[in-house]
Amino acid sequence: MHVLQNSGTKVIISSLGAEIKSIIHKGKELIYHGSEGFWQRSSPVLFPIVGSLNNGEYIHDNTTYAMSQHGFARDMEFVLTEDSENYCTFTLNSTPETLLSYPFIFELNIKYTLSENGLEMAYFVKNTGANTMFYNVGAHPAFVLDLSLRHSLCFEANEVEVQGLRNGKRVILPHKLNLKNLEITDDLFAADTIIIDNTKGILGNTVKLICKNEPLVTLSFNSPYFGIWKQKNSPFICLEPWWGVADSAMHNGILEKKEGILSLQASEQRGHKWSIIF
Repeated sequence: MHVLQNSGTKVIISSLGAEIKSIIHKGKELIYHGSEGFWQRSSPVLFPIVGSLNNGEYIHDNTTYAMSQHGFARDMEFVLTEDSENYCTFTLNSTPETLLSYPFIFELNIKYTLSENGLEMAYFVKNTGANTMFYNVGAHPAFVLDLSLRHSLCFEANEVEVQGLRNGKRVILPHKLNLKNLEITDDLFAADTIIIDNTKGILGNTVKLICKNEPLVTLSFNSPYFGIWKQKNSPFICLEPWWGVADSAMHNGILEKKEGILSLQASEQRGHKWSIIF
C-alpha cells in the first residue's frame, strides 16, 4: 500500500490495480471498503475496455478475443514508478498474458496528486507498439453512504435521456432523469448501471453527492460518458467518469467500430483526468 498525506487528508492506494482503497478527509472516510454480501472493490481502474462486450468477445483483424467486464488492469499488479508525499505514479505494461486477450503493446501510467483542495487522478495511455491501438479507460470509485440518511446527486443538467443494461447489453431507458436533483434510491438501478452519454457535454463538469443539503464529495470530470451504480441495500454509490462505454445491443463486435472507442498511433500518448474536490 502507498500513502499520500497532507494536513487534512490521507489517501491509501494499492499496487493491485493501482486502486484507491481509502480517502480520509478531515477524519471522515469517503471511500467504501467492501462489506459482507456486497461488492468487494473500492475504486478500480477500468482498462482496456469499459463495461461489457457482447458475448464477452470482440473482433480485431478477423480474430476473436475474449475479455471480461471492465478489462484486466484492475486485477494486475502495477509498479510504483514515482513516489512522493503528495503524488505517486503506478505503471502497467503489456505482458505475454495480456497479449492473449488484447493484441496491443501499451504502457498505462496512473498518477495520483494530492493537494489541499482535492485529489487528481490522471490516466496516461501510451501505444508502445507499431500498430494502431484501440482502447477505453475509466474510473469506478465507490463512495460511502449512510443508509439512515437521504442522499442525492446534483449535476449541471436538468432532464436527460439515460441508458441502462438489459441482459448485460446497453439500451436506452424509456424515461428521462432530472439530474439537478436525483435522489438515490434502489429503484433507480432496476436496469443495473445508469449510463449517460456526455459526448456533447450535457452534464457540465461536476457532480455533487449531497446529504442534508451539504455536499459530501464533489467530482470534477470531462469524460464523454458517465456511469452511476449501486447495489440494492448497499452502503455505497459509484460515480464513474468513463472514456468508453459498454457495447450496445446492436454492436457487431468489431473493436474499431465500437461506440466510444479511442485510438493511438505508434508512440502516441493521451491523458485522461478527473478529480475529487474537497
